[in-house]
Amino acid sequence: MQIYLVAPVKIKAVNPKTLVDGEVSKDQIDQHEIRRINTLRPVRNGSMLNPPAARAVAFDSGIRNWFRREGLAAFPLNMKAGDSLVSTVSLKVGEVSRFAYHSGGVRDHHDNCPIKVAAVLTCVAAPLPADAFRPGFCDRQATIYLARNLRRDLLPRLERVAEAPAPVAFAEVFQKPWVNLGFFGFDQPMENMPHYGQWVGQAVGNAALLLCLDSPAAEKERLLINFVQVGIDYWSAIKNGHPGWEGWGGHGSGRKLPIVFAGHMLGDERMASPTKAFPNALFGEDTQTRYGRSWTGARVVFAGHSGIQGNVAPQKNRGPYEHLHPSQWDKNGQTNFLSEAYRRANTSCAWIAQALALRILGLEARWNHDAFFDYVDRWMTEDDAEHRKVIARFASANTAASLLDPARTWFHQGYAGEQWVKLAWEKHRSVGTAPTDGWRKDHGEHAAMLGPDPATTPRGKQQAADESEVAPTGIETVADRKRLVLRLDSEVTLTLVLIPAGTFVMGSPESQEGRSTNEGPQRKVTLSKPFFMGVTEVTQKQYAAVMAKAPSHFKGKNRPVEQVCWNDAVEFCKKLSAKTGRAVRLPTEAEWEYACRAGTTTPFHTGETITSGLANYDGTQAYGKGRAGKFLRRTTPVGNFSPNAFGINDMHGNVGEWCIDWFGEKYDVGADKTNPKGPDAGTCRVLRGGSWYDGPRNCRSASRYWLAPDGKLSDFGFRVVVDSK
Repeated sequence: MQIYLVAPVKIKAVNPKTLVDGEVSKDQIDQHEIRRINTLRPVRNGSMLNPPAARAVAFDSGIRNWFRREGLAAFPLNMKAGDSLVSTVSLKVGEVSRFAYHSGGVRDHHDNCPIKVAAVLTCVAAPLPADAFRPGFCDRQATIYLARNLRRDLLPRLERVAEAPAPVAFAEVFQKPWVNLGFFGFDQPMENMPHYGQWVGQAVGNAALLLCLDSPAAEKERLLINFVQVGIDYWSAIKNGHPGWEGWGGHGSGRKLPIVFAGHMLGDERMASPTKAFPNALFGEDTQTRYGRSWTGARVVFAGHSGIQGNVAPQKNRGPYEHLHPSQWDKNGQTNFLSEAYRRANTSCAWIAQALALRILGLEARWNHDAFFDYVDRWMTEDDAEHRKVIARFASANTAASLLDPARTWFHQGYAGEQWVKLAWEKHRSVGTAPTDGWRKDHGEHAAMLGPDPATTPRGKQQAADESEVAPTGIETVADRKRLVLRLDSEVTLTLVLIPAGTFVMGSPESQEGRSTNEGPQRKVTLSKPFFMGVTEVTQKQYAAVMAKAPSHFKGKNRPVEQVCWNDAVEFCKKLSAKTGRAVRLPTEAEWEYACRAGTTTPFHTGETITSGLANYDGTQAYGKGRAGKFLRRTTPVGNFSPNAFGINDMHGNVGEWCIDWFGEKYDVGADKTNPKGPDAGTCRVLRGGSWYDGPRNCRSASRYWLAPDGKLSDFGFRVVVDSK
């Protein structure tokens, strides 16, 4: 059924060959890559040996967010039993991909993936039976499942409905491996699988539903085999530590159902209940549905563009909103009409076939998230005609037109993505014993995370109630990273991210370009405890909320505060500590460099060089093999550039940042290398990171500067840290 090799194996080459660096012609560099041309080392047709169960792939340098060149396989290579080799063919610039379900797309358009097709080669210890499934490509244990063990008798044979596609034809959607470890579609091969999350959700739902309808077994077999293989691959990622595919607008749908279905058919209980086996695994259908009272009277809601992970909304302005009246949706910086648009156009309709198939197969308990099923029942049965009129009163003109136009059914509740799915729902939703009105029932405590219940808070008082509440200091979990949010006043917060404990080499090697002698000698330093560090430099708005003033040359509430001396920064920390009850302070020099490097050993956390597209500094000066760029001659609002691997912004440039340490001319190699704090006394304090005024050499991770504690300049600011409890 699958191509495999028996170990040991030596792979001499792949065709087409992997292209790197100068082998990729300039006319094949796409628009996404041109934006980082100064640091780009192009890759095409890449392969990975044993890709990790993580959002990190090396197939093509045009892959946004998740490209990690260090994972690129080099040939020849040896394979042992349990190894998987994933090889790809890249799309050429301008080449249009073709796929069996919602096809078409070029490599640098919107969120499209630059990979055309991917294939998986598996190495096993001994020849496999003819009906063996390929082991999941993230499964180093190479678990073997056999098609003979599929419990085909569990598939019902319900009456087919008009326009339902033939299972034989739909099997093509799952014929090639669904190689999908990243997110946003950035790494999904365009001719292997649907690109957008909505289409992924609809495709898997359609497959499961077709397998429940009455077609000859022989016509179902290819679809059954292909679909189960997709589930085995996704399961191999989840059970080996992949975080999952959370809801994010229309992305994140469709990855859980293949796993549940495959586990059910193969009799693998852990696979059939992935969120019971791995409670932290994220899936869009679960993160975007929650019990709670909606303004419409329903007791289950859409949890927003970015949903809820655990009990926390990772994006506060795009989380739960249906508990509020539409008049409140876009108050106080919220973007809930965006969430409502995704609810109506890109998510709910992708869930109908999924929920129906799961209901028919009796898999609600294994799915392990009841709100999903009740939400889909609500979508299909709640009459929203009057609700749409209310929403339209507060929405934009375009959204209102879609809400009110009876022809735009794709934006109205009851739309099922495809007509045959709606017909199947109407005919077969009554199968089983589950009531269709669970969305009307009170599910109690689960509603607490949404906010005030509309039944107890009059709509006319809702905004005042929201605005008068001052949220306490608290910790929220965002994806796999903890954040500490300090409330400075009723409107202003300061967010810090948790930096893990660890060991790193502090300072720079003598061979590094632009190095100063005070950056050595290099030494291995251990930070024994995790700590929180500000995601950005302290802004003028944040400084004013604590100090009642913001003395800065370059004005702007979201620009970093500057013209503050070390003494001012320490006073800010003292006042903020008293306000929040947390011990706020400046970072030690070791903490600063460790957080800046975020696991890197290169001059910058961006690599061997830096460009003015990555940080705010004097870009007219080039570093290493980089190119000259812009010199803005001012600060920029914080967070304008991509964060490092720890999730921290602006560690290179913008403003130099005060540290708590006294400055020493060199590192004391005899000093304690665990949690070092610098000299006991001195005349100047340390600054790190460089600024808008500096050239790149002064913005390196190891670069150090110093100034008297009362010194103030327009290129010096600070960020804060808090010890983790």
